[in-house]
Amino acid sequence: MRLNKLIAKHQNCTRKEADNLIKNGLVTVNGRVTSKMGIIVKKEDEIIFNKKIIRYHDKHYVLLNKPKKYSCFNINLHTKKLLPKVKFYELDNYEQLDFNETGLTIFSNDNTLLEKIKSSQRIKKIYHIKFTKNISEEILKEIQNHKQVGINKISFIKEKNEIGIELTKGNIKSLKNIFNKMSLKIIYIDTVSIGVLSKKNLPRGKTRHLTEKEINILNRS
Repeated sequence: MRLNKLIAKHQNCTRKEADNLIKNGLVTVNGRVTSKMGIIVKKEDEIIFNKKIIRYHDKHYVLLNKPKKYSCFNINLHTKKLLPKVKFYELDNYEQLDFNETGLTIFSNDNTLLEKIKSSQRIKKIYHIKFTKNISEEILKEIQNHKQVGINKISFIKEKNEIGIELTKGNIKSLKNIFNKMSLKIIYIDTVSIGVLSKKNLPRGKTRHLTEKEINILNRS
């Protein structure tokens, strides 16, 4: 693989921008600074940019619609057992879901993008939450005004014990902390969407790879 192609992949930039990084002496191959264009690198070569090793292998992005009874914390029923049976490099998880937490989650070896999804307020997450009992409009407003999270929208769905929340800041863990402080017991939390990613045509327990377009949109968010 050409060095500029590898750099471009891992830095989410164009090959021309990667060429400039190489020309400026910011890349080393096997311990030597290289500024030549058109260099071919192999799997066994050590490539370092900005003091970080760049892996030769491709990046993987897997979207899972997680069912119940699987967890990111249980070895025997680990969520990764639902991933495609291929030899992936170690994949990290966007949001670690427990047994009763369902819906979308992302597995990838692109930690830069995973961190962006976690922190970017432009990548909105929608959750469907069901409580053990009905809640009032006052409690709904109290949840919305909580400073631990950024809630763009919140509303009842069907019954008074089911709500939909669109978050711009925070995650499931943040929501659970709020509900716990308010003595609200949860039956389930379902992740409906993550930015442009939805459960459309993705049945429970199934996976798919993100498209190039989806990856680019998330990277620009």
